[in-house]
Amino acid sequence: MQVIAPGEPGVFEAVGLTCRFVKPPRGFAPPDGVTAIDPLGLEVSVTTIERTIADLFDRYDLAGYAEELFNSLDLVARVDAAALVRYALALGNATAAGALGSWLEREQKRLAVPDAAIEALRTLAPSQARYALARNRARGGQPRAGTSSSPSTSSNAASRGCEWRRPRPKRCSA
Repeated sequence: MQVIAPGEPGVFEAVGLTCRFVKPPRGFAPPDGVTAIDPLGLEVSVTTIERTIADLFDRYDLAGYAEELFNSLDLVARVDAAALVRYALALGNATAAGALGSWLEREQKRLAVPDAAIEALRTLAPSQARYALARNRARGGQPRAGTSSSPSTSSNAASRGCEWRRPRPKRCSA
C-alpha cells in the first residue's frame, strides 16, 4: 500500500502489511483523481485507477519497476482515456506520457481507447528517443534489457510500451 503524505518518504512494515509513504507527485491537485471508498466502515481516500496509472508511469519505481507495472496493467479492464490524458498533462513528464501513450495504443481495442486520446498523448511525448521505464542510474540501478525508448527487438515485459515518441516534423525541400 502507498500513502501520499507530506514530509519525507518512509516505509512502515507490520505482519502482512507494508505501507510506503510517498510525496505527492508534481501536478497532484486533490480532489482531482481522488475518490473515497468505505471498506469495513472506515472511509479512505484513494486515487482513481486513471490517476494511479498516470502516477505509476511517472514513478514506475513505486510499482516495482517496468515488469511489475506491465504485469499489473494487464489486469486493467477499462479506463477513462480523457482522464488519463488530463493527468499525464498535469504531471508534465514527456517520457511518462510517451510510455503511457504507447501502452494505450497497444491496448486500444481491449480498452476501447479513442484515437483522440492517443493523439493527445503523442503531442505530450518526447520528440527524441529517451530511456523509459529503466532503473534510475543515479541511484546505482542499471537499465534492464529492452527498456530504451528507441526501437528494440526485445519482447520481454519490460520493453513493452517504451518505443513510442512524437513523430518529427517533415522538412520541406527547397
